[in-house]
Amino acid sequence: MNLIISFSILAFPAKECKVERKLTPIDSDDLVKILNESYVNVYGNLPHENLLAGAWSHIALENQHGRKIWNHNLGNIGNLPAGTPGPYYSHFGKAKYRSHKNFVTGGEEYWRFMSRCSIALKNFRSGNPKEASLSLKRCNYYRSNQEDYSIALSNLYAKGLRKSKEFKRRE
Repeated sequence: MNLIISFSILAFPAKECKVERKLTPIDSDDLVKILNESYVNVYGNLPHENLLAGAWSHIALENQHGRKIWNHNLGNIGNLPAGTPGPYYSHFGKAKYRSHKNFVTGGEEYWRFMSRCSIALKNFRSGNPKEASLSLKRCNYYRSNQEDYSIALSNLYAKGLRKSKEFKRRE
């Protein structure tokens, strides 16, 4: 958690700043590239293809396959407490969501944020999206019906794994 707080203080202005909500879609191939690059930026090594597939499937579920991404926010990172430094946009009433200037910084925050639920990342890496879904629920990442979320995430994971393997072969 200290890493996340330190990142927020260093990467964003000292004050919270509301910005306009802007649609920033991304296609699925570019999403894999961004997730790979941002992971390397955060951790200094390449992500395992299962982990990359898990992140891809998670964002595909959260952001309608990349069509509904606002302000480069991968994974809908939101519910920011009042006074959290940096730019944010509002959506669904009073909820605050992190805003980014580009997808690389959005991806970096996604990985840092997800490290708070490291068991979900571990489950993705081991190729178990159903357990990852349960872990995300326990970490209060989503409020949807757990069974529905788990089925959707598992179905997307298979596609994400194909995308991840294709990307790794091209690299």
